[in-house]
Amino acid sequence: PVGVRHDLIWGVGTRVTIDNIDNSASLVFTPTRRTDHLVSGFIQDQFTLIPERLTLTLGSKFEQNSYSGFEAQPNARLLYSPNDWNRVWAAVSRAVRTPARFERDVQTNVAAFPGPGGLTTLVQTAGNSDFTSEELLAFELGYRVQPVEWLSVDLAGFYTIYDNLRTSEPGTPVLATGASPSHIVQPFLFDNRMSGNTYGIEIASTWHPVSFWRLHLN
Repeated sequence: PVGVRHDLIWGVGTRVTIDNIDNSASLVFTPTRRTDHLVSGFIQDQFTLIPERLTLTLGSKFEQNSYSGFEAQPNARLLYSPNDWNRVWAAVSRAVRTPARFERDVQTNVAAFPGPGGLTTLVQTAGNSDFTSEELLAFELGYRVQPVEWLSVDLAGFYTIYDNLRTSEPGTPVLATGASPSHIVQPFLFDNRMSGNTYGIEIASTWHPVSFWRLHLN
């Protein structure tokens, strides 16, 4: 607690991941050995605007990782309680999915089929050093009614915007003459060229008629 209106939480963390991969003929990671560092922290303040009626929560997670660098994931939530049995809330949040080693460093054979001139075409999936984080921006609006102590019903609407989603994009075909037999390599590189959105309504209820039994209906 900070004073009588603020409830503050915070934390920091770090993680080091080391791997050493034995490549195969069809699955190759470059480099085979890698050390990744992740440093993160979060802070959140829940403060009372009107005692027992209106609460605002502001916070964010911050992260520095080996793949996409610095990332911030803020969150804001507003909760209004007109009385003891009704709640209304609204929220907006940002989240990311940071790249994985597979999306940056892999090269794997997917398929092979006869191509032009009798040459075999080998389809490969390849990592992309420019692959970046997938992003999400979410909006929420909800209402909860609790007419009695043992029953509550939630109604929530959401709208979510996605950006930089992972795609697999065709690269320039290459004639591999150093291999025997010669063949055409058709690469597909990971990229961030898709976006989209989702929206909908969720209904959830909780009923606990006795202390040892609770039912959820969604």
